[in-house]
Amino acid sequence: MTASTTASLSLVSFALHHIDVASSACTFVPAPVGASDLDSYLTELLGEVQSSPQNREYSLAASNTQFGNSLQSFHALQDLPKNPEALSLAQRLLRTEQAAEVKYGHLSQTGKGHIKRVAFYSAFIHGMGVYSIWL
Repeated sequence: MTASTTASLSLVSFALHHIDVASSACTFVPAPVGASDLDSYLTELLGEVQSSPQNREYSLAASNTQFGNSLQSFHALQDLPKNPEALSLAQRLLRTEQAAEVKYGHLSQTGKGHIKRVAFYSAFIHGMGVYSIWL
């Protein structure tokens, strides 16, 4: 993603969830869309993600999965903080991280697990004539 590409991105909606694996908490954190620092931060972050060699893009094998249903819901209700599917995906990430801790947590130096807290960002972006979801 070039500077001209990232400059053409527009944040439509954004949701942030703090995930605390140890206390099994998934909490929505309000963040105002339209704040110039948030737009510029996310534009820069998305540029870094896009140019990273670890960047991954996926296509859905089936649209009737939880993730596929969430994407369809995001297009229908673009206000992510009000869309229950944004919380649903954050809660799914919490369950996934907890399962990983049960399976692999004993491998950390302390033996008490690796992951304590996670920030889960979901953003609905418009750029270059296309709407896209970034998670």
